[in-house]
Amino acid sequence: MTPYADFLYFRVSLVALLPTILQGLTGWRGRRALIVVTTAAMLAIQYGGPATLGAVRGISELWIVGVCAAFEWLLAVGSLAARRGGRRPWLFRLALIAAVAPLGLARWLPLVAPDWHLGFLGISYVTLRSLDALICIEDGLVTELPFVEFLGFLLFFPTISAGPIDRYRRFARDWARERTRAEFLQDVDQGVHRIVRGFL
Repeated sequence: MTPYADFLYFRVSLVALLPTILQGLTGWRGRRALIVVTTAAMLAIQYGGPATLGAVRGISELWIVGVCAAFEWLLAVGSLAARRGGRRPWLFRLALIAAVAPLGLARWLPLVAPDWHLGFLGISYVTLRSLDALICIEDGLVTELPFVEFLGFLLFFPTISAGPIDRYRRFARDWARERTRAEFLQDVDQGVHRIVRGFL
């Protein structure tokens, strides 16, 4: 399913939105678990289609997304471990090049091998988010990188295919913050206004 291409995507998104609304109204504390489950379900729907990898048939595009996200997380964790030992500019530059490599492969590989498509819708956003995390690690602004939080940042389903490009520190603050029912209702009100304005 291509995001935002037809109203089916919005109907499926509405199904994902209903548990979120119930969570906000009831104040249930399982917000992070709900985000993870909803994002996983939407990614499975969005990237469940087949990918073309040379002679290999039947592989799901979801595997490409998962491998790319796991690679970016391992790269970020390795950079964080290396940064704790002091600044190493050459290692930081190498990490930046490695983080951009999946995007480069996705763009250039089909030119030389047309049967190979390693990209997915949103790979640019995933790459740029990973670069932001690496830069924050190098600057000493990020000192820990929880697995679920980082993958939530990389693959957050409302923004993976269409942006906006987010900052890891802003996402981490929102991830950790608990909202009251009144704040939730205010966010819903603003969200409905933006959605209606967007449709118009």
